[in-house]
Amino acid sequence: MAQSGETFFMSAVGFKPPHKGHIKMIKEALISALSKGANYKLFMGRKDRDGVTLDQSIQTLKIFLNDAGIPLGEGSGELSVEATPDSSPTSKKYGDNPKNIKLGRVGKTVHTSSPFQPLLNFAQNFPENSFIVVPTSSEDPKRGDILKSLLSKSRPDLDVETFAVETENDPSGGGKLSATAMRESINSGNFENFKTFIPESSLHRAEEIWTEIFNKEINNNNDVAAIEASELTEMIIEELCSKVKRLLKEDSNLLLEPDEETEKTEETEEDAVEEVSSGAGGNVAGHMGTRDIEKPEETLVREVYNYLLNVDIFTED
Repeated sequence: MAQSGETFFMSAVGFKPPHKGHIKMIKEALISALSKGANYKLFMGRKDRDGVTLDQSIQTLKIFLNDAGIPLGEGSGELSVEATPDSSPTSKKYGDNPKNIKLGRVGKTVHTSSPFQPLLNFAQNFPENSFIVVPTSSEDPKRGDILKSLLSKSRPDLDVETFAVETENDPSGGGKLSATAMRESINSGNFENFKTFIPESSLHRAEEIWTEIFNKEINNNNDVAAIEASELTEMIIEELCSKVKRLLKEDSNLLLEPDEETEKTEETEEDAVEEVSSGAGGNVAGHMGTRDIEKPEETLVREVYNYLLNVDIFTED
């Protein structure tokens, strides 16, 4: 580490959008920054990612930071956030080649939208022998080395190192928690999965973030509600048949004597279920249809089913 100068904590980030892994990194970086009397500065890129904008990301980040009690400012142990320009100048010039000649930019300064460039430009003005710490996730431990290499010609006196924070795991699919996976949750309308990316301290505001920042609707329908009425009816009938047959086998006294015509039928168990199901007409609110001939269990199923459809199980005494 440099023996003179100042210490600076800096990161170039996308955060489209921020998630609990980013908040963990910020918290740990600020603890280290405070111990060194330093501020931590984030350079956030402007480029949209899969429909997620800088404005949405900053709004979300402010909520996370506030709920986590992370101080904002330029002082020691505080976080400052800067939205980078759409285009920042680099130290490079466009070369003399056919493409650049055609575009009329030979000798002009190359610009980039990368948030890393404003960080690099900012570092050019640091006091001599300053020390730069680059917080990042453990999945990307080379950020400090990259910055040091880029500064080696213009500011060889600056000492640079990476501050790697252990990556948060994705609870839904394993691997590291990523903004890419979070965007997929947003774009697919999967609110439940979206919540797994929210810091614990902000979970109470997940619905607000989802509806007001990302303009998404909460889908309260569960899997059963999404099933078509005919499919739901068939599932109910099949389950009732199974239960009733089990009861009939357990208590032979409940068995009814089949008439001669019933004995002649050769329907399979599956046929009986299918025909009883189709008799409901696919309408969960209606009654089960009947046939001229019914097996004992079918009679009980029909009676139980029709009873359940007509009784108000939510009526209070």
